[in-house]
Amino acid sequence: MSVVVAATFVAEPVANSLKVWSGAFGIPVNVQFAGFNQVQQCLMTPGSEFHQNASGLNVVLARPEDLLSNNDAGSLDAAESLLSAIASFAKSAPGTLVVGTLPPAVSSFFTSDRKAAETLRTLWRNRLAEIEGIRTLDFDEIVEQIGISAAGRADL
Repeated sequence: MSVVVAATFVAEPVANSLKVWSGAFGIPVNVQFAGFNQVQQCLMTPGSEFHQNASGLNVVLARPEDLLSNNDAGSLDAAESLLSAIASFAKSAPGTLVVGTLPPAVSSFFTSDRKAAETLRTLWRNRLAEIEGIRTLDFDEIVEQIGISAAGRADL
């Protein structure tokens, strides 16, 4: 199976894990990555990697934090623009589109307003739920469940 990943961050490190886990389930994959932060271009450009991968799996990995700008209106516009591109692709392009919801960025390098990031994260989740023709992979929930399970096993 051909898998094309477009992300708002450097996502290439997930390639090995994706190959190992898909192989464990008997699904060999060929993984390709779009250029850094080329998500919207992959969704909207007719000759892009996504459009050429009609029989494969196209994956969008976008962290709402990566869409933050110096003002709230700019951030909301960026998020709405990307969400519109996702909806347009899902409606008209062949193939399967998977969009990941990612956990918050945890880094000393992340200096943006956490409240603004959470507002974008909520908008992102709510709008994805309204878009027909996509599959969502809720990494945010997966990470939360792993934390809850680990906390339940901790010796306190």
